[in-house]
Formats: sequence, structure tokens, C-alpha cells
Amino acid sequence: MKKLFLGILFLVGTFAWGADRPAIHGMLIFGKDTIYLSHLPMFHQPHDYQVIVEATLETSGQQIYLQDRASHPEQLIYTIEPLEKFVLPDEMQNLKSFQATLFRGHFERGGVPIAENITIKVTSVVYFNHFDPQATKPDTLTYLLFGHPGEQYLAHWIVAKPDFDQIAAVEFDSSQKQVSSSKQPYRFALQSGHADDKPLEGADASIQVSDGSSSSVLHLISFKEIYLEFDDLSD
Repeated sequence: MKKLFLGILFLVGTFAWGADRPAIHGMLIFGKDTIYLSHLPMFHQPHDYQVIVEATLETSGQQIYLQDRASHPEQLIYTIEPLEKFVLPDEMQNLKSFQATLFRGHFERGGVPIAENITIKVTSVVYFNHFDPQATKPDTLTYLLFGHPGEQYLAHWIVAKPDFDQIAAVEFDSSQKQVSSSKQPYRFALQSGHADDKPLEGADASIQVSDGSSSSVLHLISFKEIYLEFDDLSD
């Protein structure tokens, strides 16, 4: 049933806005125990998608990535540039492998290539959304929460232009229940009523998490920003 639902979701998104052309889709790469890719979105076709996935790299690529991160702790941004064009929703629906170059830094902004022709396999889709040109931004700053125990992340929920893309590693008060559903990320608004035009800057925030039947408040104790981008989503 879940696979059927995801298939319908992809098909609806594709037909609602027209078929995409194949393109190079750059992605942010982050995580250690679990590797995540976050598509670098824009508000025009064929890049008008917010997509977060779990992935694996071939053995040598994974070693290079993890060792380089360990030896450059000050460098938070790592990206990949696929070596082939593909239609993004097709790639996500069929979970294919593709070849890419791994960069320390942003591949379009002076990043340094550290591994070429690595094989990347998308293993599961954490979040997939095709931007609706008729959508309106929420009144309150809203994020997606995903990950596994000990390695959890926030991603700003991108809705309508102008907007921003933000990824951060987070920790919660150890006395509270950990949110650890990478398959179904939680979407939440900050309780303090932050407007959705300015990114979260630190751990001084409480969030309301609901699973549909009950809700709870979680308190951030650690917030480490990995990526923040305004320009690509300004128009």
C-alpha cells in the first residue's frame, strides 16, 4: 500500500505541472552513520522539487567522504554533481544508482572535487515534494524533522518564493522522547511564532510534534547549521 501511495504521489506531481526534461541535479550530502542527499532546489522546472533521500556510496567513495569530513571539521558543505542527466521524479520513484563527482564545498561555487565516478545508490525517499506555483507560505517558521537516534536533522519546509533552504543537525533534551522516523518526517511549526521568512539560528526553540493522535513539546539543546541558501530560491 505504501509503495502504491508513493507511486500515485509521483504521478500526480508529474502530470500536474508537466513532464520534466532530463537535467543535472546537484545535491547536498551529509550524515555519517546514515548518508543523506538533499536536492538543491529552485522554483523553476526541472529543479522545482524539495527532495531528501537516504543513500549509500560505493565502498571507496564512502571512505573518501567520511575521511575527508573527519580531516576538515570546519567544512560543513559537501555536494555531489551527477555525471548524467536524469528526470528527478523518475530517479526517486525507481531508486536507481548513478555516477557522480563528490565535492568538498559547493560544486558550483568553488568546491574542490575529492572523488570522481563514484556510484551512489538511493535507498529510500525521506521526503518528496513538487512545488505548487499556487501555494502560499505558512505564517510560522516550519521545518521537517528526520533521522535516526543520535543523528537527527531539521530541513526548512520550502513552499513558495521567496524562500530559503536550510539543513541543520540537532539534538534534543535527553530526558525527552527522541524522534527517529526517517521514513515519515515530522513537519512542525516553532511554538514561539517565528515568521517563516527568517531561518532558525540556534537551539533556543521549542517545537510541537504531533503524530495525529497526540502531541508533545520537544526542546532543542543543540543546533548546528550545515547549509543555508537564499539566492537559488529568490525567484
